[in-house]
Amino acid sequence: MKVEFNNLLAELKKGVYHPVYMLCGEEPYFIDCISNYIEKNVLPDDEKDFNLSVIYGKDSNMSNVLDSALRLPMMSEHNVIVVKEAQNLSDFDKDAGNDALSKYINHPTESTILVFCVKKKLDSRKKIYKEIEKNCILFESSPLEDRNMAAWITNYLKDKDRIIEPQTAELLAAQLGNNLTIVTNELDKLLILSSAKTITSKEVEENVGISKEFNVFELQKAIGARDMFKSIQIAQHLGRNPKNSIIPNIALLFTFFYKVMLYHESPSKDDASLLAYIGANRFFLMDYKIAARNYSLAQCAQVMSILREFDAYSKGIDAPSIGDEELLREMTIKILLC
Repeated sequence: MKVEFNNLLAELKKGVYHPVYMLCGEEPYFIDCISNYIEKNVLPDDEKDFNLSVIYGKDSNMSNVLDSALRLPMMSEHNVIVVKEAQNLSDFDKDAGNDALSKYINHPTESTILVFCVKKKLDSRKKIYKEIEKNCILFESSPLEDRNMAAWITNYLKDKDRIIEPQTAELLAAQLGNNLTIVTNELDKLLILSSAKTITSKEVEENVGISKEFNVFELQKAIGARDMFKSIQIAQHLGRNPKNSIIPNIALLFTFFYKVMLYHESPSKDDASLLAYIGANRFFLMDYKIAARNYSLAQCAQVMSILREFDAYSKGIDAPSIGDEELLREMTIKILLC
């Protein structure tokens, strides 16, 4: 049975357990959250020595794992087996491994809680997938889309009893990307270093190292206003920062000018209609308005063409022999002159 992350975690917290969990997908954060909860909370500490097994895929195979799953618990209600990096089992997704898994999940040991942590997508076309879907708790962990990261950061901090300014959440999302392990590491570091109830750009600059003056949002704002001096200043600062990658900067500028194009095409120019039509955060609406005054629809299309060109350069396609600082500076000037 397929389940969603929040529903699965809520069920576990209520003490509702199932014989086999298949946690799979390309976003390891959610897989680790669930497996760690099971590992830490299902058994009391005094029962873990005999009834909790953590197996690493590279050190085992499906047959050995399932042999362990057949073992009855010792003075406990459950025998818990967590298979980490299960995709590395020597016979994982091979005929022998699939046959053994199929046999087990059709008649599992009811006292065993067997958790497979598979850090990749399963092939839904295969027969074994259908059997897993029918007989196991199947959780598929997908990476969050970039546009959802700011909301996820906000909710993560809310669960920690902290508030974050919307524009600061957007800044963190833009700079940290959508690798949730990296994002949560930085957020947890921020929570330790700052006692502020409300997280602002000041706390982020001081504790995470993202400048409130020299970041991609300030760059898009300066470019939108056609402020040549400030745009180049920010571009050079970003280009010199070894932690900054030009690729997400280009992607965010592309999204910005795409929304400026939508602004031009919006049938209504009142704020509520604009926000709904272009899908913008209200904190950035004025930036879109200013950019729309400075760039016509045709100029926006030209800017997007420039961004595609430099996106290819940033990925090594016909790239000139210059570093990120010069590449970002050249791209910025080219946009401002279009």
